[in-house]
Amino acid sequence: MKWLFRKIKEFFFGKKPSVPTQNDVPVDDQIDVPDHVTTPTTGGNVVDRINNGNPKNPDHTFLFWNLEFDEDKISTIKWYANQYTKNLERYSFVTARTGVPEWFIYLLHLRESSLRFDRALHNGDDVIGNGRLTYRVPTDRGPFSSWEESAIDALKLKKYHKITDWSLSNILPKLEAWNGLGYRYKIGDKGKVEYSPFIVAGSSFHDETSKYVRDHVYDAHAEEKQLGTFVVLRGLMAFADLKL
Repeated sequence: MKWLFRKIKEFFFGKKPSVPTQNDVPVDDQIDVPDHVTTPTTGGNVVDRINNGNPKNPDHTFLFWNLEFDEDKISTIKWYANQYTKNLERYSFVTARTGVPEWFIYLLHLRESSLRFDRALHNGDDVIGNGRLTYRVPTDRGPFSSWEESAIDALKLKKYHKITDWSLSNILPKLEAWNGLGYRYKIGDKGKVEYSPFIVAGSSFHDETSKYVRDHVYDAHAEEKQLGTFVVLRGLMAFADLKL
């Protein structure tokens, strides 16, 4: 009877749309997801969490392991993974002096200054080697003679050099906090609060609109062209053999 009832529903209403899964990403682009985080603690599937999740109090671990790469971003994600490997020695220099892992420094470098080594890690200001101080938040930092010097200052300013627990459950919330929690209180272009693009842009948890276009200025219709830190970190695991 259940089979007959289902067929009747499909005839009149059509089949229920399938839920996107990690299988939608090419096999070579996938990584193993730990069993204990494949189901959100509040129940429901990935689509449910996009529509009904709580961006004001994100489940960072769930977002990280269940995000799906946007198909048109996979080549960019691979390129970023290659850049991480290429410049690993410079990140290791900062790691040795702060205790902050290379991958964490890399993610901040990507988001704050588009991987440019002539810009301050704090905020991307052009203050390396020219005697100037940062002019955006945080202001008046420097002067810095090298990118490495600015990176060490930026990390110590946030007291990240004092962190001893670099597990994902502890660090993922800090990635969002680095950029600020303002997104939790802003209404996006869909008329509701959305997840911060700083962590999930370029994935199934973000629609590539709604962002801060500069300090303290939010635009619900602005396009987010960068990739989120969670997305890039998953990319490092998939394409740069990063083990966490």
